[in-house]
Amino acid sequence: MSSSIGIYGSVGIDLAKFRDVLKADGRPIKIHNETIFPHNVHVTDYIKNSLAMLRNSEVGGNKDSRIVAFIDDLDRCTPDNALELLESIKTFFDIEGIVYVIGMDSNSINSIVKKKYGYDFSRGFDYMQKIVQLHFEIPPWKGDDISDSVEQIIEKGLKGSEVLNEFKNTGKLIVKAVESNPRQLKRFINNVILAKAVSNELPIDGLIAVRALDFRREWNRFSELMTPDETRTMFLSEYKTLKARDITITNEEQLDKIAKGTSDSLLQDEDILEIYRELVKQGKALRDFLDSTSEVLEKIEKMGDFRRALDTTKLKPIEEQLEFYERLLKYLNKTQSLYSRSIKERIKMVQLVQQNHPKECSQIDSSNPDFAPIYWNMNNEELSMFNSLRQITQDISTYDSIMLMLLDKKSIYLEKIPVLRDLYDHLDSWLKQYKEIFHRPEVSLIYEYDKPFPPTIKELVERKIKELKLQI
Repeated sequence: MSSSIGIYGSVGIDLAKFRDVLKADGRPIKIHNETIFPHNVHVTDYIKNSLAMLRNSEVGGNKDSRIVAFIDDLDRCTPDNALELLESIKTFFDIEGIVYVIGMDSNSINSIVKKKYGYDFSRGFDYMQKIVQLHFEIPPWKGDDISDSVEQIIEKGLKGSEVLNEFKNTGKLIVKAVESNPRQLKRFINNVILAKAVSNELPIDGLIAVRALDFRREWNRFSELMTPDETRTMFLSEYKTLKARDITITNEEQLDKIAKGTSDSLLQDEDILEIYRELVKQGKALRDFLDSTSEVLEKIEKMGDFRRALDTTKLKPIEEQLEFYERLLKYLNKTQSLYSRSIKERIKMVQLVQQNHPKECSQIDSSNPDFAPIYWNMNNEELSMFNSLRQITQDISTYDSIMLMLLDKKSIYLEKIPVLRDLYDHLDSWLKQYKEIFHRPEVSLIYEYDKPFPPTIKELVERKIKELKLQI
């Protein structure tokens, strides 16, 4: 990381060097041609002194100089990693001239706090208050903000294209189609641009309307019901009729009353009635979108043509499954490798402490050793090996947390595949035990599980990957 300070000079900060200084065994280390003696000058003192010189106006510095470290998307880290990063930031809090800007979803703070304090959220709030001195909540997007972003994305993505003007005319439709999320907005527009390139004969407003129904997951059921062309035509006709009579159906009771009271209504058709039930369920957002797109949807003769064009821009269900199983296998392999390594290292550790501490360790069993009785009397060699075992367990917890998040996002698989449910229960149990006891410094490894690790899980995942690859 390199940061410029003021206009008088710059300071380069190599975090890898900092790490080396902190871990050094006493030998001097050079940073920017300056020799640092780690046991005489701590890394924080080195930064503090360097910043003080650059902020000293008497030697040509600028007293307003700052190092600003931007940390974005902290909520995308696992709670363990996010907590570790926040703890490391605290190391430099007393150094004047360093400012941290942390970008994260405020809803994710709970998971970080829970990791440190369990369900004592009052202590967690105090913890965050000590770290975050100035809280700023980004205000929700307004319609004008979205419209401006739509125009900028279209201008940039289609500069010089013959369909640029056609896209510009659909700005209001896009605003209705997507939620106020900048990332989602850009992805939505790029999907439609690509679909238009694949099937140039299809009108852009139709592509936008169909894509929106698939893009908003909560609208997927409505989209599915609207796909049959004849049913869609009948529904839109009835919707238009009721709108002309100034009738807006907002609840099930009103829908049933209208359906029973008008024998000539298309609401007598079960398919049409089912679409209306889903519309009522989704509420105002879908009604507003439908008011803006009903004429566009009416012009679509074959929705299948639009779906095929748009399907080229998203992962197919088979590819989504393959991506899931490949990621799961990746972290299963990492965990298995670490666990195998831990077995070898703990055997060496047991042999070493039994040799050095025969009385205290006469009862130690390598299958589940307890090093607590000798922890505070360990020599440097024992402590180094012990800390290596702790690090392995911490790494396992990181990979287990990632696997648990993967399974959480694909909960439907847990219902269909019992072995995945067993894996989920194992990970959940192991991580709870990790959280309960690993904060004690004398704990190196965790072996006992309330739920055993499924022995066939890796075989199942590898088989699924082979089957899915054959289907693509």
